[in-house]
Amino acid sequence: MTHDGTKTYDWGPSGELIKISWPSGKTITYFYNGFGLLYRRFVKNGATVASDTRYAWCGNHICQEQNATNQSIVRRYVDGEVTSPINGKGAFLSPQTFSYFKDHLGSVRDVIQGVGTFVAGYSYDEWGTRTQRFNNLAGFDLTVGYTGHFYDTDAQ
Repeated sequence: MTHDGTKTYDWGPSGELIKISWPSGKTITYFYNGFGLLYRRFVKNGATVASDTRYAWCGNHICQEQNATNQSIVRRYVDGEVTSPINGKGAFLSPQTFSYFKDHLGSVRDVIQGVGTFVAGYSYDEWGTRTQRFNNLAGFDLTVGYTGHFYDTDAQ
């Protein structure tokens, strides 16, 4: 699919999604390394850069999100935990550690904070479309989704 009636999708020679464009001028551009792993996500609203995120990989999963200068860590994913600012964006001004739980496919189903406070819950249809069952922490979202793959909330 190259157009869904609202967004236009551009695909690379290896079948990877490289760009999503909206009629409003918003674009999300994805960059991949030689192994086909996403290493950069660039979001623009017209001529204004909205975000520029870099990704570090540990084996076959994203283990760190960094800002454009590779200086500030936006999120850190380690063995079922994510350390993230409360608002899910920016530098670690008030870092919080959350635990996420996956199902048998590796899809994140629930996220808890501390000793058991449920923060968010997700469900997926058979095509991997994510639905947020609940969110008890304003601004919280997770970039790990169906079968453990990258989930881009800005692209929805």
